[in-house]
Amino acid sequence: MTYPFLDNFMGAYLNQDYTLSGDSIEAIVDVFKHANGAAAVHGLREDAARFRLDHAASLDRDFAVAYETEIDLSGFGHDAASFLDLLVRRLAA
Repeated sequence: MTYPFLDNFMGAYLNQDYTLSGDSIEAIVDVFKHANGAAAVHGLREDAARFRLDHAASLDRDFAVAYETEIDLSGFGHDAASFLDLLVRRLAA
């Protein structure tokens, strides 16, 4: 399965230069929401939820493999599950 909106978000917003968008995941998600249309917000929310379901048996490992070149979520106090849950909630708000 592919996750184009999640791939884009991780590469463009949660990369090594993430501080350009904010100092917390919540702030970065808010920047994404304001910079993108409803279709992209919906697509990212759906991708995040689908990734979590598709990889439930090995979520942390699969997330690390898919996004290993991006930031370390533990620095924000998250594992893959809590990050994806936060992303879905914040995008829905």
